[in-house]
Amino acid sequence: MTDAELAALLQRVAGAIDVAGPREVPALVQPLRDAGLTPDMHTEGGAREMTNRETLEWYGGAILGIVEQEAWFAVNSWLNCCEKFTGGNPVRP
Repeated sequence: MTDAELAALLQRVAGAIDVAGPREVPALVQPLRDAGLTPDMHTEGGAREMTNRETLEWYGGAILGIVEQEAWFAVNSWLNCCEKFTGGNPVRP
């Protein structure tokens, strides 16, 4: 799978998750597993500059980690908090 194909897959999966219910999500992420991604990819060893491919794999692995840990409610709460207190920008102080 090329980087462009992986990016398109991530976009499709993220879009599907955005409108799905919690029970539907595990099946929606199966294509990421089928592409060889695993939860929390490239998180070992601390901060470092990643290649484009590693960045795509990192995001896919993060999605898988969130689903496996059933942490989407925590992520949603964090996003709501960011929107309420930072105007939707989680990076802005």
